[in-house]
Parts: sequence; C-alpha cells; structure tokens
Amino acid sequence: MKQYIHIACKPRRIFISLLVLAILMIIISFVTSQCNMIRQEYNPNWMLDMGSGLIVFSLSILVYLYIYRIKIWKDFQNIKGPSKLSLFISANIAWLLMIPGALLYYIYRGIRGDYPLEADSIGIPIMYQTIGIIILLIPLNIFIILSLRFYKSPSNIFLFTRNYNVMQIIVEIIFALLLLLNILILFFFIMDGDFVSIIVSLYFIYILMSLRTGIIIRDEK
Repeated sequence: MKQYIHIACKPRRIFISLLVLAILMIIISFVTSQCNMIRQEYNPNWMLDMGSGLIVFSLSILVYLYIYRIKIWKDFQNIKGPSKLSLFISANIAWLLMIPGALLYYIYRGIRGDYPLEADSIGIPIMYQTIGIIILLIPLNIFIILSLRFYKSPSNIFLFTRNYNVMQIIVEIIFALLLLLNILILFFFIMDGDFVSIIVSLYFIYILMSLRTGIIIRDEK
C-alpha cells in the first residue's frame, strides 16, 4: 500500500493527472459553449478559463521537471539558485513579460466576446495595467538589489540552516509571507486563465525561494 502511494504521488504523475483533468474541463466547456450558441446565449465560461489556466500551470511544471530530470520529490534537492546577475536580469525580464501578457489577455477575451464590440473595452485596462507594471518595477528592483547584498547562490533552494538566529527568523517570516502572497496570486491567475502571468508567477516562486535560501545560508560553510 505504501509503495503504491509512493508511486502515485511522484511529481510527474501528479501534474500529468492535473493536465488530463484540465483537458477534460476544456472539452466540457466547449460542449457547454456549443449548447449556449444553439440557444443564442453567451455566458462567460469559468471552466474554460480555469481549464486553460491549469493546462499552462501543469505544462510549465512538467517542462521544468523533464528538463531538470526530476522524477521523485528528493530530486528537488538538486535545484540550484541562480547567480546574482542572472537573478537580477531574469527577474526583470519575467516581470516585463506581463506587459505583452496583458495585451494577449485582453485581446483574447475581446475576440472571445467578453467585451462589447462597439466599445473600446480593452484599450484602457491594457494602458493602466502596463503603467502599473512599469511603476511596480521600481520597488521590485529595490527589493531585489537589497536582497542581493546578502545573497549567496545556494546549491539547493530548499536548504535550511542548522541554528536560526533572530535575523534569519525574520528573513524566513518575510519570505514566507511573500511566497504565500505569490501563491495566492498564482491561484487567481489560474482561475482566470491568465497564461503569461501564470508562468511569471511560477518563476517568481523560484526567485523568492532562491533569495530566501541564499540569504539564510550565506554565513554557513
């Protein structure tokens, strides 16, 4: 029984199962939309958004698992943190990807019929979202630069220190809250089917885990 549970709970099997579930949700949403079309009704299909969001989420994780040859949970110990320069550059690139992501998001929904055709319904939110992303780039970089001053690239982003001091406990609390916030945002991106934002949010989990571990273990030998 334990062996069966161990096999069933392998990372790849979990996300493949999630991918299959997401595809089934897309099929159900398609059938539902066809029925609504026959009735000449339009109802925004939450199942289509969530299903497509889950597809992007599960595929992103699976691609990562296959590239880094992660087969069992223990293999996650081999995930290394990036260098300071790589972390800084990649975090900025990932953040700025949300600008074309916002464009894709609203264009797709406009084509799908979520907004009235006679109104300029997507130009304003795209503009405001783009401005917001650029403005938030400033505090993001301040946070990253300050964190990198105490950062040492970890050989395993899931490492923990042997003996915690006060500062390390504070660091753990801060990054735990940031990770929790990011995971909640990721959940809403998945529910909304925001493709690019899902990938960006997943990458920032890696960035936050790397920073957290790199700061915690910087003084350890």
